[in-house]
Amino acid sequence: MISSPPSTLGNLEEFDILPEDMVDYNDAFPPPDKNEGARRAVTSNFVFPTDDQEALPTNRSDPENIIGTDVSIEEELQMYDALLSPGSATSDSSAKHQVMESAFKRHISKLAKDVDLEAKYAFDSQLQQRRDLDTVALENKMRRMCAEDLQRHLRMQMQQREDVTASEKYDRRTTDPKASTFFSESEHTRQGYDDQRYLNRVKEQLKHQLQDQISSKEQERLNMKQKILQNDQQFLRRVRNELEAIERKQAHDREELRKVLTGSWNRDSGMKKLVETRKKQKAAEQVHREGVALTLTTRDHFPMLPKPVTPRPSASRQDDDYSVGFDIRSVCGD
Repeated sequence: MISSPPSTLGNLEEFDILPEDMVDYNDAFPPPDKNEGARRAVTSNFVFPTDDQEALPTNRSDPENIIGTDVSIEEELQMYDALLSPGSATSDSSAKHQVMESAFKRHISKLAKDVDLEAKYAFDSQLQQRRDLDTVALENKMRRMCAEDLQRHLRMQMQQREDVTASEKYDRRTTDPKASTFFSESEHTRQGYDDQRYLNRVKEQLKHQLQDQISSKEQERLNMKQKILQNDQQFLRRVRNELEAIERKQAHDREELRKVLTGSWNRDSGMKKLVETRKKQKAAEQVHREGVALTLTTRDHFPMLPKPVTPRPSASRQDDDYSVGFDIRSVCGD
């Protein structure tokens, strides 16, 4: 709990001043002069406008009820200097009255501020005390409710235990201790357990129950087999689809590879045939030129000598090509 703040006015008992402890502050003024008697007469005859009015309770939160100072410090000092300076009695009394009234107003304003501050702290303390009291009351209420619930639960348990005990006592009282706990043959017969129709009916019921169990188990087994078969069929269908997709992809890849290889082989074959044709043309031209020259030379020396038919190899050149499909006869003479 928050304690109340210390009073800004101090200990209020100190304001109970005894008469012998009173100090006369009039001694601070200069000694009275020849006009002192007239001044006292005027001061004693002066009446304040609020002397006959009764102080009413006011609302401290209303700004209009706050007492202010109508006279500033400078004006008060001027009036005090005028009071001390020699002058007429009327002016001195009025100046003294204004000084006293301004001092009184400042004192009352300070007291009002102190009272407001004290009331504020007192209100906060009272509010906090009320909150603490409400909290304590709520805790006590919850504790009392918990205790009542626990008491009610314990009473219910005790009542249940008493009911069980009473029922057990009643069973013990109504049961004959000398009676047998087993059914005799006559009692079985009396209750109909030995009746043939009853036995046949029980057998039929047991037989139907057994058949129902067998049929239900058989149906469950068939359902399980059918479910497994469906799962296998789905698996095989999925595998077959995957294999067909793989085969189609492989066939497509083989077709693409065949097209690429066929195109490459056709281009290579065409290039080789073109090179071979070109070489044959060059060899034929060269053989033709050499044959013409040889014929002319032989005929010049031996005009009646027949032309040889055995091919003769010509001198190899650096640009000869002996790749696949090259024929040596293309570079030999006729």
